[in-house]
Amino acid sequence: MEHNTPNFKERLHVGLIASVFGAIVGAVVSLIVLGVLSLLGFPHSFNRWMVAFSAGFFFVIGLFRGIESTDTIADVIGAAFVGAFAALGIAGGGAADVDATPQWRTSMWWAIVYFSGLALVVWVT
Repeated sequence: MEHNTPNFKERLHVGLIASVFGAIVGAVVSLIVLGVLSLLGFPHSFNRWMVAFSAGFFFVIGLFRGIESTDTIADVIGAAFVGAFAALGIAGGGAADVDATPQWRTSMWWAIVYFSGLALVVWVT
Protein backbone atom coordinates (compact mmCIF):
# COMPACT_ATOMS: atom_id res chain seq x y z
CA MET A 1 0.00 0.00 0.00
CA GLU A 2 1.39 3.40 -0.96
CA HIS A 3 1.01 6.41 1.32
CA ASN A 4 -0.16 9.38 -0.72
CA THR A 5 1.25 12.57 0.80
CA PRO A 6 -0.15 15.82 -0.56
CA ASN A 7 2.21 18.15 -2.37
CA PHE A 8 2.54 21.88 -1.69
CA LYS A 9 -0.09 22.84 -4.27
CA GLU A 10 -2.69 20.57 -2.67
CA ARG A 11 -1.84 21.86 0.81
CA LEU A 12 -2.12 25.43 -0.45
CA HIS A 13 -5.54 24.59 -1.88
CA VAL A 14 -6.67 23.14 1.46
CA GLY A 15 -5.24 26.19 3.25
CA LEU A 16 -7.24 28.57 1.05
CA ILE A 17 -10.44 26.61 1.64
CA ALA A 18 -9.73 26.54 5.38
CA SER A 19 -9.14 30.29 5.41
CA VAL A 20 -12.65 30.87 4.03
CA PHE A 21 -14.10 28.84 6.88
CA GLY A 22 -11.79 30.68 9.26
CA ALA A 23 -13.15 34.03 8.09
CA ILE A 24 -16.70 32.78 8.65
CA VAL A 25 -15.87 31.50 12.14
CA GLY A 26 -14.05 34.76 12.93
CA ALA A 27 -17.08 36.79 11.86
CA VAL A 28 -19.41 34.66 14.00
CA VAL A 29 -17.13 34.88 17.03
CA SER A 30 -16.72 38.63 16.50
CA LEU A 31 -20.50 39.02 16.51
CA ILE A 32 -20.72 36.95 19.70
CA VAL A 33 -18.05 39.12 21.38
CA LEU A 34 -19.83 42.24 20.13
CA GLY A 35 -23.08 41.03 21.66
CA VAL A 36 -21.50 40.07 24.97
CA LEU A 37 -19.65 43.37 25.27
CA SER A 38 -22.79 45.34 24.45
CA LEU A 39 -24.72 43.41 27.11
CA LEU A 40 -22.00 44.34 29.60
CA GLY A 41 -22.31 48.00 28.61
CA PHE A 42 -19.01 48.37 26.74
CA PRO A 43 -19.40 50.05 23.37
CA HIS A 44 -17.46 48.11 20.78
CA SER A 45 -17.52 47.75 17.01
CA PHE A 46 -17.21 44.72 14.75
CA ASN A 47 -13.67 43.40 15.09
CA ARG A 48 -12.12 43.01 11.62
CA TRP A 49 -8.80 41.95 13.18
CA MET A 50 -10.53 38.91 14.62
CA VAL A 51 -11.77 37.89 11.16
CA ALA A 52 -8.27 38.40 9.70
CA PHE A 53 -6.69 36.41 12.54
CA SER A 54 -9.15 33.57 12.02
CA ALA A 55 -8.59 33.44 8.27
CA GLY A 56 -4.82 33.49 8.73
CA PHE A 57 -4.87 30.92 11.52
CA PHE A 58 -6.93 28.47 9.52
CA PHE A 59 -4.84 29.07 6.40
CA VAL A 60 -1.72 28.06 8.34
CA ILE A 61 -3.51 25.05 9.85
CA GLY A 62 -4.68 23.94 6.41
CA LEU A 63 -1.26 24.50 4.90
CA PHE A 64 0.60 22.47 7.52
CA ARG A 65 -1.95 19.80 8.44
CA GLY A 66 -3.51 19.34 5.02
CA ILE A 67 -6.84 17.53 4.90
CA GLU A 68 -6.52 16.69 8.62
CA SER A 69 -7.28 20.35 9.33
CA THR A 70 -10.98 19.58 8.89
CA ASP A 71 -10.98 18.10 12.42
CA THR A 72 -9.68 21.37 13.81
CA ILE A 73 -12.18 23.43 11.83
CA ALA A 74 -15.08 21.27 13.01
CA ASP A 75 -13.92 21.43 16.64
CA VAL A 76 -13.57 25.23 16.57
CA ILE A 77 -16.94 25.73 14.86
CA GLY A 78 -18.53 23.43 17.44
CA ALA A 79 -16.83 25.24 20.31
CA ALA A 80 -17.93 28.63 18.94
CA PHE A 81 -21.56 27.55 18.68
CA VAL A 82 -21.53 25.86 22.09
CA GLY A 83 -20.12 29.10 23.51
CA ALA A 84 -22.90 31.06 21.84
CA PHE A 85 -25.54 28.63 23.09
CA ALA A 86 -24.06 28.74 26.60
CA ALA A 87 -24.22 32.53 26.52
CA LEU A 88 -27.90 32.23 25.66
CA GLY A 89 -28.42 29.60 28.36
CA ILE A 90 -29.49 26.82 25.98
CA ALA A 91 -26.31 24.66 25.88
CA GLY A 92 -26.63 20.96 26.52
CA GLY A 93 -24.12 18.51 27.94
CA GLY A 94 -20.66 17.83 26.54
CA ALA A 95 -19.75 15.24 23.94
CA ALA A 96 -19.65 11.71 25.30
CA ASP A 97 -19.15 8.21 23.95
CA VAL A 98 -21.37 5.18 24.46
CA ASP A 99 -20.27 4.81 28.10
CA ALA A 100 -21.18 8.48 28.76
CA THR A 101 -17.58 9.38 29.56
CA PRO A 102 -16.34 12.70 28.18
CA GLN A 103 -14.05 12.44 25.16
CA TRP A 104 -11.10 14.71 24.41
CA ARG A 105 -10.01 14.87 20.80
CA THR A 106 -6.38 15.61 20.06
CA SER A 107 -7.34 18.39 17.65
CA MET A 108 -9.02 20.28 20.50
CA TRP A 109 -5.60 21.65 21.44
CA TRP A 110 -5.72 23.67 18.23
CA ALA A 111 -9.08 25.07 19.34
CA ILE A 112 -7.51 26.16 22.63
CA VAL A 113 -4.69 27.90 20.74
CA TYR A 114 -7.27 29.53 18.45
CA PHE A 115 -9.44 30.91 21.25
CA SER A 116 -6.37 32.04 23.18
CA GLY A 117 -5.32 34.00 20.10
CA LEU A 118 -8.79 35.48 19.80
CA ALA A 119 -8.68 36.52 23.45
CA LEU A 120 -5.37 38.24 22.74
CA VAL A 121 -6.88 40.03 19.73
CA VAL A 122 -9.83 41.23 21.83
CA TRP A 123 -7.49 42.39 24.60
CA VAL A 124 -5.20 44.28 22.20
CA THR A 125 -8.04 45.97 20.32
